[in-house]
Amino acid sequence: MVTAPSHAAECHGAELSYLFILASVLICILLLSYFFQFFLKPLGQPGPIAQILAGLVLGWSGLNQIQYVRGSMFPYLAEVQYRDLSILSRTIFMFLIGLEMDVPYTLRSLRLSSTVAFCGTLLCSILTVPVSQLIYPYYIHANHNLDNRSNFTLTLMLLAASASSPLAIKIADEMKLSTSDVGRLAITTSLLNYISCLSWAALRITLWRMGIMGVWKGFVGAAFCLALLVVAILLNKALVRWLNRRHLHLQYLKNMEVVYILVVLIGMAVFLEWMDYVADAACFFLGVMFPREGKAARTVIHKLGFPVYNIIFPLYFGYMGFQADLTRLKHLPDFIMVLILLSLNIVGKMGGTLIAACHFFKIPFNEGLLLAFLLSLNGNLELLLLNSKFNKKVSFSHFLFNSIQFLQKWNAAFSNALKVTMVINTLLVGPTLAFLVRRERRATTFKHVGLEWQKPYSELRILACVHGPRHVSTMAWIIAASIGPNNAITPYLMHLVELTGRNKAYVLYHTRDESDAGNDDHYGGNDAVEISHNIDTFTAEMGITVHLVTAVSPYDTMHEDVCLGAEDLHASIILLPFHKYQQVDGKMEIDKEGIRTTNQKVLRHAPCSVGILVDRGLYVATAGPNMEGTKRQHIAGLFFGGPDDREALIYSGRIATHPQVDLTVFRFRLTDRKNQLQTQSQILSSFSSNTEGEVVMSIPIQETENDADQAFLSSFYKRYVTTGEVEYVEKYVGNAQETVATLSAMADMFALFIVGKGRRGLCPLTAGLSEWEECPELGEIGNLLASADFSVTGSILVIQQHREPRKDEEFTIS
Repeated sequence: MVTAPSHAAECHGAELSYLFILASVLICILLLSYFFQFFLKPLGQPGPIAQILAGLVLGWSGLNQIQYVRGSMFPYLAEVQYRDLSILSRTIFMFLIGLEMDVPYTLRSLRLSSTVAFCGTLLCSILTVPVSQLIYPYYIHANHNLDNRSNFTLTLMLLAASASSPLAIKIADEMKLSTSDVGRLAITTSLLNYISCLSWAALRITLWRMGIMGVWKGFVGAAFCLALLVVAILLNKALVRWLNRRHLHLQYLKNMEVVYILVVLIGMAVFLEWMDYVADAACFFLGVMFPREGKAARTVIHKLGFPVYNIIFPLYFGYMGFQADLTRLKHLPDFIMVLILLSLNIVGKMGGTLIAACHFFKIPFNEGLLLAFLLSLNGNLELLLLNSKFNKKVSFSHFLFNSIQFLQKWNAAFSNALKVTMVINTLLVGPTLAFLVRRERRATTFKHVGLEWQKPYSELRILACVHGPRHVSTMAWIIAASIGPNNAITPYLMHLVELTGRNKAYVLYHTRDESDAGNDDHYGGNDAVEISHNIDTFTAEMGITVHLVTAVSPYDTMHEDVCLGAEDLHASIILLPFHKYQQVDGKMEIDKEGIRTTNQKVLRHAPCSVGILVDRGLYVATAGPNMEGTKRQHIAGLFFGGPDDREALIYSGRIATHPQVDLTVFRFRLTDRKNQLQTQSQILSSFSSNTEGEVVMSIPIQETENDADQAFLSSFYKRYVTTGEVEYVEKYVGNAQETVATLSAMADMFALFIVGKGRRGLCPLTAGLSEWEECPELGEIGNLLASADFSVTGSILVIQQHREPRKDEEFTIS
């Protein structure tokens, strides 16, 4: 009667002890990984390298070799709990990866990424066949009544071909490759490879279950798991829509409401794992199908982002190093086996990737090499196989092998070789990638390419900035109008918040401190809530996902946030609001002088083209993805000549492809060539203080610009005017006064005017207008149209082009 409670108390005490030991192990992994990262980060090494090294030090290759440590700190139960924790962590971050996946880009690059993934997988599979025959006699002593050689070959093909998408995503993000063409292609390709390998594994499980339980029972089990995934997706969609309708005055969901979403995710994952199906693919698809509109997606990314990238990822990668036993490499056969597996992985994946990328798609070799190294990161599918529940009668790994002896022999020797190969592969690829990124910085950093030199249907990455909810509607309309039938677009909306009372700058919504998560007063207050609500409504009605970013800084350094954000996001153009806003009576009132200072600094330091929007209430109530049923908008593109006007005109051409937009391009020209030469001569003679050399040099420069304008207009005419998408009108004027009169005649005819900032040189069409410039950041024509004395009722978009790109060919995925 007394021993039973005593035994129960002992078991309870043992469980508490093991939980305490497990917590100690996790803390040690985190602290040691941050210690290594402190020294490795200045050398350009990614975080997973430090985390794997921490696992090596604490695991079977390090402290766990000591008998006392192995008996007290790392008992078997703690390792089992650590393994189960890694499975739960894997479930959460695969869901987050699916939620953050750029679905439009994936669909656009599906042919390219799937071909690259297929070539790498095919070459790995071909090389695996002879390697498996070499390895099999040494590592596997199969029962002579069972033929396990084919099972072993298929399994090794699966493990060798799989790519590690979590590793590729993490390393690409830390090396600032995730927004580059190479990084985005690597992430998409690794995800396709990983999900396809998991699907192949699931198919093998289904076939094995059919062989053991019968065809009907095996089919019913697989169909039930698939139906469970569909039910979880539909349930999650309904739950998210319900949560989005609640608390409209809040920017984020409450913590308990996030738990409701995670319960659906974890419940589905636990059931699939219990059914011996790996839940990674299901969690990934649940994230991909998660509704992007509304506060639910924003909250889940915000709540999960910090723990996943700062706690779960370090623990997961630390567990990779924890399991590997490098001490076994002192045996020559094990050392040779690791070399064979390492060579198989690197040669197969890198060779297949380079063949597909460089030969078939003509990607430059230096970028193809970066892509190949990112995709050669060893897949973690073997971790899923080796972390399965071996004590169950029917386990995930058991379907691969048909005898207990075979499974035990696999676990004892070959599993360690796979773990060691995976760790060494990551430790080799990580520093190599860091070296290549430093050497090929030009291929990986932001490329300063103006819209004029980009491909007609290349991706347009817009960074639209707002200081409050006043300009959100117009910015959203311009974003929507930029989407034509063949235009690819990735829009970002940056809420610029003036920093007051706190010394904190450039805060993104998904990297805020958890203590500040519910306090929006520090990050825009009610303005932030209203902006989020407007963007959520726009996303739901238009079907366009706008990535919301918040930058908090004083006006003195706010331009740095904008320029750094544009560089990190690889923006094609920055859209800024004008520092004046229109009142009810139609007059323009100054908002804040700091906004004007920010605009001027951005124009000087921006890494891409910049547009300043003078908002006069351009807004259309949306009615669907194509704005069907709404009033057609008439837009005017003004062309006087020069690089800024060419940039403005090419952006106007993108807007013109929208079905609800009518664009008319007005080209202003002098009445005749004789007047042009006489006017130009008079202007040149007025610069009497210039030296003779300076005057002589200005003439060929002007002629060169005229040739560039003529060539550009010829191409624009063939692309847009001859197809009927754009109406083209030439206006002949004799001087600046006639230019003003012509613009006055069309003042109330258009909802939006798009014009270049200037830099036209000695242009007789605008000569003298700069003397009355109130806002030089708008240029001569933009300043005229925005003037209170000018009766323009439409909004104005003034665009400044960045410098010309490099002459060599740029690789752009369109």
